[in-house]
Amino acid sequence: RRYIEEREVMKAPAMLVLLALSAAAAAALSPFEEGEKLFAANEPLKARALFEEALRTDAGNPRVYSYLAVVYEQLGDSDRAIAILRRGLPIAGELRAAFYYGMGTNYERRGEKGQAEKMYSEAIALDQAYGKAWLNRANIRVALQGYEGAIADYTMYLRLEPQSRQRADVQKMIDLLSASLAKKESAERERLARERALM
Repeated sequence: RRYIEEREVMKAPAMLVLLALSAAAAAALSPFEEGEKLFAANEPLKARALFEEALRTDAGNPRVYSYLAVVYEQLGDSDRAIAILRRGLPIAGELRAAFYYGMGTNYERRGEKGQAEKMYSEAIALDQAYGKAWLNRANIRVALQGYEGAIADYTMYLRLEPQSRQRADVQKMIDLLSASLAKKESAERERLARERALM
């Protein structure tokens, strides 16, 4: 009987150790959570490894793709960022517009303005209230000399973001583009009038 009692007494510390270990395991962060912490601490290289691991263990979590794409963007690897976002699109759910927006910014970084415009358009099609997508598409359209479309996009941006810190600059851009278009239209009317006069 004494042997049994000693065994029970010996079991108690072992049980405490097991409980402590299981509590520590429960408190341990997942690779994704660890990656988030490192991301917040601005350590993209370390975060990348953890998000890559999370991608293998939690491939159904669209936030893993989103964070990993931003990390690659921070590291200057737009190709990988775009590839990660494309790979995550089928499971992106409510983040779908953000995924297209992210691809747009990365195509823009690569100098592929036409592709960037398409991605921003996809983001807008999914979320009409996505102010940043309207603004970025407007900027791209200016670069592509699609001034009428740019004016429309800037105008929509100001409707969506009336308190924007960029409001004055955006309004100035609208005014400049409108003046440029008016000048071009006036010059075209004059040219047509001269041609008719020569007939």
